[in-house]
Amino acid sequence: MKGFATYLHPNVCAATGPAADGDRVLAIHDEIRARLAAATADLPALPPAQVSLGELTLVHDAAYIAALRRLAKGRRPRQAPSSDRAALLNGAVPLLPALPGYGWALGGQYEALLGLRGGQLRAAYCFALPGHRAMPDGPRGDCLLNTQAVALRRAQRLGFHRILLIDWDLHRDDGTRRIFAGDPDIWRIGLYTAWEPDGAPNDAATTLHGDARAIELPVLDERISDSDRPGLGLPANCLRGPQSAEALVAALSRLPLQPDLIALYAGFDAHRNDQGRHVTDWVDDDFDWLTRAVCILAEYSGCPILSVHGGGREPEVTARLAEAHIRVLADWARV
Repeated sequence: MKGFATYLHPNVCAATGPAADGDRVLAIHDEIRARLAAATADLPALPPAQVSLGELTLVHDAAYIAALRRLAKGRRPRQAPSSDRAALLNGAVPLLPALPGYGWALGGQYEALLGLRGGQLRAAYCFALPGHRAMPDGPRGDCLLNTQAVALRRAQRLGFHRILLIDWDLHRDDGTRRIFAGDPDIWRIGLYTAWEPDGAPNDAATTLHGDARAIELPVLDERISDSDRPGLGLPANCLRGPQSAEALVAALSRLPLQPDLIALYAGFDAHRNDQGRHVTDWVDDDFDWLTRAVCILAEYSGCPILSVHGGGREPEVTARLAEAHIRVLADWARV
């Protein structure tokens, strides 16, 4: 098991029509994908693959998927949605032209899982549009559909039964957390901002339920004082920027299990030149350190790594960090 491959197919970000208000999100991610594809052209690539959007019902409500399909065709949902559902569907509209891309992103992750399970691959990196915040019944933020969660459900069916999911994207993985709540086969380590960049408190950071299979690492903006924290309803265990990368590495070292698959949601928006300024304040070396720490854990556990692209709003910064991440994974996989 010494193989590595990427999945950076352009159809992952392809739009079937004008992207309206979501054109910036799609354009940014497609630019990052294109930069990565050019920079890593020397590495093996998985073949293009597309799966039916019906696969998304492994984690998303069938009614939500059906509503998205109808909206993408310019039709109204068959049933008049409640006010809550209407708000959710309105949030989905900007990314609707990219709906087919989620089938291509999921297809790549399925191909990677087959290689990882069969032993042809030791690690893989798959590009996808943001997804970890998407709820079972609707979008959240820039996340329309959670392809990584679907892929992990498929991984369980392929025989992976001790899955460690590590998410160091700056935003909280609200959807992933909801989807896998109570699942005994999924362990999570989540590092995220306790206070969203738009000035809103992260509600998920204030409602920790003490899941024994989850390690929560909320990071507090340096502009919020410790004396202000209780009044904002933020948890007492908030980290500060200089501590956050160290805390994540420490969490990896004290896991009470040896996973048979490590899944990464590799966001790069925690960099100080992206949305991480005043929060994590990470630099390039922090991401390098974290990636190498994950490889050390995988080596010790004798398990493969599936990394899925997460957030990042600055194309030059994100592409640079993602390429370095890919190179570390590739070097480890080929040892």
